Amino acid sequence: MWIWGIIDAGGGQQNITFSHNSTNDWTHLVGTYNGPGSVQRFYVNGSQIGSNVFGVSLRNVDTDSFYISVHSSPISGVIDEVRIYNTVLPAEWVCTE
Repeated sequence: MWIWGIIDAGGGQQNITFSHNSTNDWTHLVGTYNGPGSVQRFYVNGSQIGSNVFGVSLRNVDTDSFYISVHSSPISGVIDEVRIYNTVLPAEWVCTE
């Protein structure tokens, strides 16, 4: 299960999960978030698989507010080409990038 999560200022979490059964496959994951009152979205291989309205402030944007994990554990494998933008990526970009 892939998890795209955000931790709020009070320590609460908002997660979007995606179940998968394959191993040793390349997977393109994108998580977006545009600030309090905005929508958190999770894309897997170019398709949006879930969203949440996130109405509170983040815990600490500089260090530990976002995470991607597998089964609530660290990922056992390689993460390649991590990018963080200061703007929300439109769905069209996510689907074609």
